[in-house]
Amino acid sequence: MTENDKLDLILNKVAGIETGMKSMADTLGAEIAAVRTDLRTEIAAVKNNLGAEITAVKLTLENVTNKNIQIIAEGHLDLSRKLDEVQNVKFDKEMIKMKLNILEYDVMKLKEKPIQMQI
Repeated sequence: MTENDKLDLILNKVAGIETGMKSMADTLGAEIAAVRTDLRTEIAAVKNNLGAEITAVKLTLENVTNKNIQIIAEGHLDLSRKLDEVQNVKFDKEMIKMKLNILEYDVMKLKEKPIQMQI
């Protein structure tokens, strides 16, 4: 084999490798384009699902959670009113006990005094 034949063989192999590389690059480019398309489709689907879920959460907050908080707050207002009533009753009870104590003391003093008969 002559030097020219060897060079032609090497050039043919290099050309084959170059063709194979171009084919691989084209295939890789097509696969990357397909992956990009798939990703874009999946991202759009995720955005749609996420938007729907966010809307559902907002509706739940508005229709359920906020109303439940309002109900609890109203219940606490009633408890506060009842506590005020209980405190008033407790104050009245303490006042009655103090008056009773004074009256008991007065009765005890009256019992200690000798009875004077009036004729």
